[in-house]
Amino acid sequence: MNPDFILSEIKKLFDNHDYAEETFLSLNWQNAELYSNFWNLNYPDGLNFLLMTFSEAYIAQNFTSAVLQCFITNTALDEELKEEDYIASDRSEKIALLQKWREKYHEDFLNLCLSLREKRFQIIDSSSLPEIISDYGSTAETIQDYEIIKKDLNILETFLSGAFCIELGGCYILDHVYFGIKNNQILLICCGLWD
Repeated sequence: MNPDFILSEIKKLFDNHDYAEETFLSLNWQNAELYSNFWNLNYPDGLNFLLMTFSEAYIAQNFTSAVLQCFITNTALDEELKEEDYIASDRSEKIALLQKWREKYHEDFLNLCLSLREKRFQIIDSSSLPEIISDYGSTAETIQDYEIIKKDLNILETFLSGAFCIELGGCYILDHVYFGIKNNQILLICCGLWD
């Protein structure tokens, strides 16, 4: 997939609300395999990530929809939402969801999913990310947590070998958000310090 196209489509989702909303309203939600860990639920520093594996060729044929589904899923997991709170099948149900979120959060649903305090949109070398995530779990207090981290790092390093990666920016002052794509997988990583 062309790197310029990838970067352009992601920037359009973040910068053009009408484009993001129309993509959401036409999104045909896909069953995808999820692997994630939201480290900040128990610890103030480290790394949160979501790895989504789609069916073969889906991303190549539906890139923007796949990317938006990842951002929506990431927000839904972070907010601990039920599926009916963010997945709808037809356009009218999706419009109702947008309204429901405006009433609940006093903010547009897609703005919440696509929010960055600072935007960078820089293509980076995927081999530099293992260094960035090397501090992941440095505050772990239990053996069980260490075992989870070991598994997570193996999965992340396998994905990052040969992946196309972009630093999107940061949601807060001291964090970094990364996007990666490889074959039929998309990865979102947020690493930093949260209170």
